Amino acid sequence: MVKVVDKHLGKGRLYLQKAEIIDVHAPTICSLHFPVTNETVDNVQQLQLETVIPRKEGSRVLILAGPSKGQKAWLLKRNSESGAAAVRPTMDPDCILRLPFDSISEYVGAMGEEE
Repeated sequence: MVKVVDKHLGKGRLYLQKAEIIDVHAPTICSLHFPVTNETVDNVQQLQLETVIPRKEGSRVLILAGPSKGQKAWLLKRNSESGAAAVRPTMDPDCILRLPFDSISEYVGAMGEEE
């Protein structure tokens, strides 16, 4: 999940709305689906978005950067003061990673066999 931080996207009506990334066209361009309005928007720039960090411990997240990029994980703890969270990758349950908020985002897809 991501949140729109561009006040001009969708003529302002999508500002601060949460959306699912449904396709990535280039490293910094994607298409979004907004579940609340059932609307799809194409060619959204990365700079127009920010990651969504779940508030509830045990929530599912996707690791977006670093050596574990692309792995799904469980949110163990979040620290708003430091802007970082502790996560446990589903593929390596003995590992705990401390990652900045920009390196993870709420995950709404299927977790797969490792769930």
